Amino acid sequence: DALGETFNINLYRIVQECLTNVIRHAQATNVEIAVKRQPAAAVACEMLRLAVCDDGKGTPEEAVQDGHFGLLGMRERVQALNGSFSIDSAPNRGFCINVTLPLEGKK
Repeated sequence: DALGETFNINLYRIVQECLTNVIRHAQATNVEIAVKRQPAAAVACEMLRLAVCDDGKGTPEEAVQDGHFGLLGMRERVQALNGSFSIDSAPNRGFCINVTLPLEGKK
């Protein structure tokens, strides 16, 4: 609750879209969701790191297009929260969405 409703809803929707993509496209048997707070001592301000990774079929990085509505929506949500968004994937090595969000001003 201390992170605020807008932050929480956007984080929830990002995870939800990731899981929807795993179900629709990945042909995965496992998915891992990791959420970690990084203290301000290591970076300019406290950060929240989210990684959603599966062990599915993956895709070549150059084949990932942000024009896909799910990825575009996730990227826009992250940008609205002044965060960063990246994708790590390779054929037969799964797919991983990485999000870093600043917690500046949040307790």
